[in-house]
Formats: sequence, structure tokens, C-alpha cells
Amino acid sequence: LPTDQLSSEETALRQALLDWLRDWPRKRPGNKPLSAPILFQDAGQDNEIQATRVALLPSSVSLREWIDRRIGGEIEFRKDEIGNTEILLRGSKPPADIGGKARPLPKGAGKIGGTKPPVDKEEWFASLPTDQLSSEETALRQALLDWLRDWPRKRPGNKPLSAPILFQDAGQDNEIQATRVALLPSSVSLREWIDRRIGGEIEFRKDEIGNTEILLRGSKPPADIGGKARPLPKGAGKIGGTKPPVDKEEWFASLPTDQLS
Repeated sequence: LPTDQLSSEETALRQALLDWLRDWPRKRPGNKPLSAPILFQDAGQDNEIQATRVALLPSSVSLREWIDRRIGGEIEFRKDEIGNTEILLRGSKPPADIGGKARPLPKGAGKIGGTKPPVDKEEWFASLPTDQLSSEETALRQALLDWLRDWPRKRPGNKPLSAPILFQDAGQDNEIQATRVALLPSSVSLREWIDRRIGGEIEFRKDEIGNTEILLRGSKPPADIGGKARPLPKGAGKIGGTKPPVDKEEWFASLPTDQLS
């Protein structure tokens, strides 16, 4: 890539991303309120972003890595309390901080955990039974297993059967939220509890753009089982675009560095 500017293909992808972020109130999915965070996964539903990504990126370079290394001064990523990746114009406030009301968690819920005050994380885990789950843990485990098994019925109406089950979606299930709040102190995240206490049954995987999927351990994602995954533009690679894999560092070294073309 050129070292002193963005190539024309990069300029097109940059503009598509900036337009999408600025037009989020209009372009957001109909089931998301104005105050909904802008998740990186949502960018995958924008046709212009996908088309310009496919035209630029080799399959060995992810969209996130290109953003970080080429336009990171304009666009940034943040992790929310359950590990989802938000995307924002650098220095801007999330939508919930600007105009709307964020969707509330159950009454008394902490930012990451539940109603219980912060405690030392390792001391809290050490206080749990070593040979079984506590009653509160059992309730949360069952809520998660039921939700995963009932995904075809419980999934949001705008998601096809083949849609991946994202960890963020668990935050919309009332039973999971209620049992999480009852168990976890605010210093312990739901993901950490899952990894350390029931990781033999539930696992996490990263998709090609950095979203966190949640599955029963060893199971196949929904798209591999019955339905057809939502297609990317024709010729799109799994991570990059239509161009064949190249050496990543050599590709970035070929780009411009200090201006737009």
C-alpha cells in the first residue's frame, strides 16, 4: 500500500464506514432503539461497506485490522460490559449518552455483574463450592442452556435461523439477566463466570469480524446445521475480500501513510 496517502480503494472503504456511522440513526435495524450501541457486527449488514471491503482487502487481512492500522485516528473500538465490540467515531459518545435511554437491565443490575457489591474476584471464586454448583449458579447455568437450546424460537424476529448466536443476545433474555443479577458481584463478568465454572458445557468463538459467538461446547453454529447464512457480496472472502491471500505485513507496507488520494 502507498505510504503517504490512502489508495482510492481505501478512500472508498473509509468513506463508507464514516457515512454508515454518521447515518446510524437512520440506517440502524428497525428493532434497535436510537440509544442502541453501534456494534462492529452491524457494519457487516451495510452493503456499501461490504462492497468496498471486498474490493480492497485480501482474505488474510481483517476489516478491523485495516481500520486500526490505517484510519485508527478517526474510528475506534470499545468493549462493552459483556465483551461486545462497539465501533465509534474516535472521541464520540455512544448513542445512549447522546439522546436516548439505554435499554435497562433488571432492577439493581451492576455494570458487569449483578446487585451484589464489588468483591475481590479471586476470593469470590474461591468461596464457591469446588465439587458442585451453588443453587444460584445452577439457576444461571440452566437459564443459559435453555436459551441456547431454544434459540430458534427465542431469536429476534429480524434474525434468520442461520444467524450466529452472539453473546450480546444473551443480554436480552430476562431469565439469564435475572439469574445473573442474583449471583454475580459487579466485579465478576458473566463471561468469566461461564469460562471458569461451566466452560465444559458452553464455549465462545470469535467470528471473522471479531464478534463473540456463544455455543454449546462442540456444537456447530446454526449456519452449519440447517439454514443458509446471510450472504456477503459475491466473491467475498471469509475475512477479507475477493483478492487472494498475501503476506499481511507486505500488503500494509505497500499502502500510503500520510494523506488521502
